[in-house]
Amino acid sequence: MSSRKPGYLIGLFLLVLVLSAPQWMTCIEVAEQCYRWRRWPQLPNLEDWSRCIERDPLGAAAPDWHGRYLQVDSGEWVRNTYHWRVTALDPRTRQLSLIGGKITGGNDMCPIVFGDRLWLVSSGEAYEFVDGVPQPTNFVRPILKGGPHEHFLLGENPAYFQRMRNGIEVSSFTEGAWTTTHELILPDRREWSITDDPFNIDHLWMNRCIVHDGQTHLFMTANRSLMYRKGLELKPLTDEPASALRMSNHDPEITPWTRVCVLPRESSEIEGNWVCGMLLDGQPIALTIEVHHDGRSIGQLYRLDGTKWTPFASQAFPLGSTWFRTLNGGDGKPGLLIVNTSVRSYVYDVDESGFRLIPWKYATGITSLKLYPTLLQYGAVLVVTSILSMLLGVGVWLLMDHYTRPDYSFRDQAVSLASVGRRGLARVLDFGLVVSSTIGLGWFLLRDLDWILLAEVVNSGADHPMKQLVVRAVWLLMMWLCTFGTVLVMAQGRWGITPGKWCCGLRTVQSSLRPCGFAKSLVREVVLWGDACGFLCWAPGLLSIALTNQRQRLGDLVADTLVVEVSSMKR
Repeated sequence: MSSRKPGYLIGLFLLVLVLSAPQWMTCIEVAEQCYRWRRWPQLPNLEDWSRCIERDPLGAAAPDWHGRYLQVDSGEWVRNTYHWRVTALDPRTRQLSLIGGKITGGNDMCPIVFGDRLWLVSSGEAYEFVDGVPQPTNFVRPILKGGPHEHFLLGENPAYFQRMRNGIEVSSFTEGAWTTTHELILPDRREWSITDDPFNIDHLWMNRCIVHDGQTHLFMTANRSLMYRKGLELKPLTDEPASALRMSNHDPEITPWTRVCVLPRESSEIEGNWVCGMLLDGQPIALTIEVHHDGRSIGQLYRLDGTKWTPFASQAFPLGSTWFRTLNGGDGKPGLLIVNTSVRSYVYDVDESGFRLIPWKYATGITSLKLYPTLLQYGAVLVVTSILSMLLGVGVWLLMDHYTRPDYSFRDQAVSLASVGRRGLARVLDFGLVVSSTIGLGWFLLRDLDWILLAEVVNSGADHPMKQLVVRAVWLLMMWLCTFGTVLVMAQGRWGITPGKWCCGLRTVQSSLRPCGFAKSLVREVVLWGDACGFLCWAPGLLSIALTNQRQRLGDLVADTLVVEVSSMKR
């Protein structure tokens, strides 16, 4: 019978107040989000999870400098000052090296590379690395507008191309400020418009600008045509559109624009189609990426034979490839192609014979990913709430054992009501059986699944056979859960037991001590979600057991059932 003694009630109140406060706060926050967004809070999708790769400087946003890729480690807050550190990664060996020492600065430090010069810039200060040592400078981070831009050195000054107005403008950093005074002379529109497509300035892209041995190499996409030019020719910025119709190609070091290839219409319409240029021993090489609707990416290499571009090698890239970058080769060394997917980076050697993947061993399966912070929060909430609920259950069990008696009688039959400890253990065993059997079946169905490839398939939206395999496995697991749950409910309705209750010597019966039946068994299991607040807080169910005369949780009260000890029913 439930006790009404002050010590018992005060003890329950303190236990619930101390051990359930985090769960209640979580429940309130979830309810607030549901009300605010009119939907259940969403877990991070696979695309978010795929960003959990261990910090990889080969990521799409990393700048390259002297054949290495840079990243800035998060600033350490020491004595009201951020301390930053720049590291570089060799794409071939994946070895990290430190560039200079710690740098003090604001909370938004980022590396910017122009040619072979490197700056670390924030909103308030800037450092240039000279012989690996950061030196304070008056450099200012450029304010980029419009479409894509390409960094390079114009003489000794930082400069960048940017699509603006009716063409491509050039901005340079001189005398402590960025100025835009020139624009690039473009190919004659009759040269690049070999198709029936009307010229569209929005389809004008400066893909690559390479300065090598004093020579500038330009790769540009214009109206589905990939154009190349050796040499840089500018004109003062005026309202007149820049054009090669003006007889200005008089400099012998400047060659006319040549067409590398015409991009397929299907590929050019897909966001993510990229064109890369590179140099091999000073000679230009062009790489075009044809992206198909099924997520496949195929690369084609072109080289310049005199005045004509010819293809000489092709390569199919991993599913989900979305970003491609090149590094020049020279002195007999091949060039590099870095291919980024949503979860991995792949590095290829590029030479006159084509592509060669540089092997790099990743951890197998999903273990190659780190836990995303949001996923970590969800996992931490479940672990903390489970531990606190177990402590609350132990506390309620000890209080009930000291203050209450388990006697219950109906007519001439007397039984002993089950304790909170045994009921909790039975529930843990049932949950463990359901979870372990489901995990085991899921492992059997998906034992040969490539989880990394699955993430690529989901992120790319490609129609891949693996997607159908996973969908079938999910349906089978849902059917298994429904079947297993139905069997447990039927067994409890017919005999009053589940595997956990059978192991703990318990039985579920009606208040008349008769078998509870399927309907009541189903009702009490459905109401379990209310007892456990969606498995976030077990306080409602535990308090209901502790404060009712028949030790009934909310599901028992609704279904009019009891949980009793089997040994007492045989007396």
